[in-house]
Amino acid sequence: MSTPTVGTRALVEGALLASVAVILALAGVYLPLLGPFVTFTWPVPIIVIHLRRGLRLALLTLAVTGAIVAMAVGLLQAVGIVATFGLLGIAFGEAFSRRLSPTMTLLVGAAASLVSTLVTLGLVILLFRQNPLALFGRLLEESFTQAIALYERFGIGQAQLEMIVAMREQVSVILSTLFPSLLVGAAVLSAALNYWVARLVLARLGHPTEPFPAFRAWRLPRALALVYVVSIGLLLAPRWLPWPGPEAVGSNGLVIANWAFLVQGMAVGYFYLERWRVARALRIFLLGYAAFVPLLMQLLVLTGLVDLFFDLRRLDATAGPAPEKVPEKESGAPDPAPRPARGRRGAR
Repeated sequence: MSTPTVGTRALVEGALLASVAVILALAGVYLPLLGPFVTFTWPVPIIVIHLRRGLRLALLTLAVTGAIVAMAVGLLQAVGIVATFGLLGIAFGEAFSRRLSPTMTLLVGAAASLVSTLVTLGLVILLFRQNPLALFGRLLEESFTQAIALYERFGIGQAQLEMIVAMREQVSVILSTLFPSLLVGAAVLSAALNYWVARLVLARLGHPTEPFPAFRAWRLPRALALVYVVSIGLLLAPRWLPWPGPEAVGSNGLVIANWAFLVQGMAVGYFYLERWRVARALRIFLLGYAAFVPLLMQLLVLTGLVDLFFDLRRLDATAGPAPEKVPEKESGAPDPAPRPARGRRGAR
């Protein structure tokens, strides 16, 4: 008689969390200012039901949520919301339930975010017969054309106009070449923000998760340097190979590696700023400012690359050697006899 009761409780809990997910989805659509921030909480109900009741009920909750959102805002927008954030909630729920490490959880979330973005782009191409990248390029072209016309109206010199035209061509080439790396970066950023929000909410709901290590101690695997070297080799490949494909792959690999080394370089900077007792707000401001100044950004990238091999923070030394294991007592061996207590002058 207990099985139907448990099933009823699970269905009721799933319905409640589905209603919460619907409210968050509609808030993300109809609230102009808070919408982008609310969407980062959308996967949380799916994660909670996954942790409490398992994968099957999480998928059912996601389907019910998608159906209700489709009736409210339309099928296409509902599919986009479910594909973008629903898959991310399922992936995080599975990772949290399996107790994966924070790094693996973030990688799983980034992969789910990337797949959901590709699915959404595929649906747009299939339903509207339009390439989103080409559409974005046309919008960018129109904005540059309007800007040039506005500058001409205000009497801007010909040299500045030629600079804007050259910039337009460079941006078009960069977007068409580095689109894969931009997708990967956006997927990692989206997964990191959703992971941070999910941890905060889950801790409030009684589902604590393992936190990331402190930012000052972040370290990348040394194998990432191989990606850097291979990417540089692919960039040089068109000198000997007749096709331009390797150059595009090398450009995207180099961008991703530079982003990773930038993060590690910022971790090194944060480590030493903290050691020098710089205020936390000032640390964040200085590193954020350096990340947007080209010369300082390249110095951070170089610092991250050097730290990969030379351990500038001495993290290995501060970790210390692994503690020795105490040998276990063999089964069946008698306990050693206790030594007799001795007085101050000894036994007579």
